[in-house]
Amino acid sequence: MKQWASYEDTMYIKRIKIHNFKRFRDFDREFNSRLNILVGDNEVGKSTILEAIHLALTGLFCGRYLKSDLTHYIFNRDAIDEYFASVMAGEYPLPPFVSIELWFDDYPNFVGNTNSESDLKASGITYSVLLNEDFKDDFEQYVRTTDVNMLPIEYYNVVWQSFGREPLISRKIPLKSFLIDNSTSVGNLSNSYVSHLLNNLLSDEDRVKLAHVHRECQHYIEGHEHVKALNKRLNDRGKLEDRNVTLSSDYSSTRTWESALIANINRVPLHFAGKGCQIIVKTKLSLINLSFASTDFQR
Repeated sequence: MKQWASYEDTMYIKRIKIHNFKRFRDFDREFNSRLNILVGDNEVGKSTILEAIHLALTGLFCGRYLKSDLTHYIFNRDAIDEYFASVMAGEYPLPPFVSIELWFDDYPNFVGNTNSESDLKASGITYSVLLNEDFKDDFEQYVRTTDVNMLPIEYYNVVWQSFGREPLISRKIPLKSFLIDNSTSVGNLSNSYVSHLLNNLLSDEDRVKLAHVHRECQHYIEGHEHVKALNKRLNDRGKLEDRNVTLSSDYSSTRTWESALIANINRVPLHFAGKGCQIIVKTKLSLINLSFASTDFQR
C-alpha cells in the first residue's frame, strides 16, 4: 500500500519577504507547514501576496512571463516617488528594485547566502527586478536630464536565482504554483470602465478636445529627433522598390485616441490593481448596467 507523505515530511514555503512589489514597500511573513489563510479587508494586499509567490515560483505575472514584458507598474509607487524626489533634490539615491524571497523549510540544493539577511544556512529562491549595471550610466543620465516620474524600465532586467546563486527556470523549482482566478479578463474590465466613462461622463466638446490632445502627442512623437533618425534609417534600408518606409502614429480612425486610454486607480492601471479594487469596479459596472436595463424595461 502506498505511503502518503505527511505535512511534516513535505517541503513548504516557510517565509516570504517582499520589497517594493506593488503595494508592499517591505513585507515579511512566516507560514506553517499545514494550512495558511489570508484574511483582511479589500486592498490590503492579500492577492498581491499570492501574485508574489506565483511570480517567484513560475516567472509569470498576469499570465505572462514578466521577464519578457517588464513594466514599472509592479514597483511600489511610493518608492518611485521618493526616488525621483531625491534625484530632483540633487541626491544620488540607489535606483528602486523589486525583490521577492521565498524561504523553504529544507531544500539543500537551494542553500546559500544570496538573501536579504546573508544567512548561509537558509534555503530558498529570489526573484528580483534590478537595474542592469551595463546601463547604469545611461539610466542616470536619463533620469537627471528628462522631466519624467516613471522608471525607464528598459534599463532593468530580471534576476531569478536560488539562495546559492544558481540561475533558475520554473522546472528547476520543486514546488509548483497554480494561481486560480475566476474573474473576468482584466483587460476587458479596464476597457469596460473606460467605455462607461467616455459614454456617460464626456460631452462632445470633451471628446473633441481629447482628440486634439492625442493628435498633438502623436505629432510630437513623429517629430522627435530619435524617431526622425530611425525613419531615415528605415527609409535608407527598408525601401520597397520606389516606396518609402517609415513609422508613424495611427490616424486611421477618428476614435483612435479612445483605444490609447486606460483606466488608472491612484495612478496604477486598473488591470494591475488589487483584486479588491477590481471587484469594486466590477460591482459598480454591474449596478450601472442593471440600472440601464431597468430603465429600458420600463420604457
